Amino acid sequence: METLHELAKKELKGSHDYSHVERSLKYAKELNSAHKGNWKVIEASILLHEFKKNNPDSAKELLKGFTDKEIENVVHCINTHYCLKIDKPETIEAKIVQDCDTIDMLGAVGIARGFMAAGEKGLGLAEAKEEYKNKRLGLYTKLNLEESKRIADKKFEFTKLFFETIDKEI
Repeated sequence: METLHELAKKELKGSHDYSHVERSLKYAKELNSAHKGNWKVIEASILLHEFKKNNPDSAKELLKGFTDKEIENVVHCINTHYCLKIDKPETIEAKIVQDCDTIDMLGAVGIARGFMAAGEKGLGLAEAKEEYKNKRLGLYTKLNLEESKRIADKKFEFTKLFFETIDKEI
């Protein structure tokens, strides 16, 4: 797993840097303590989900020591990690990975990451606000697990307050 950590540190930049992985892993540990998923699958999926999302099958070559079933589950987790995609998570591991990615889009850090991503796309402040306001305010209802909602409660309240405030200021 250390190789995957080093690869993620090297590959991840900007709004999806390694700190996103670290926060997601922290949330995943909390969720997994209640749901008892396969931690190896969850950890690998979180480490790989951002830089393998456009070609999840390419992650297979990095999963030495994983069973075929675990590899397919990692690919499934990567495929379904983004809660606004059509593909829905079917395993507990995929639900945990998706919820951790979603939780990290809320609160102060999630808002900051959204505006960083907007800058990476060349969007101005007003455009960024509109794009991320609509996305962020719909995220809470996309969470799969009750424990995820508990973790996200305060972050979602802050997110709502932020967008109410920025709407007034812009």
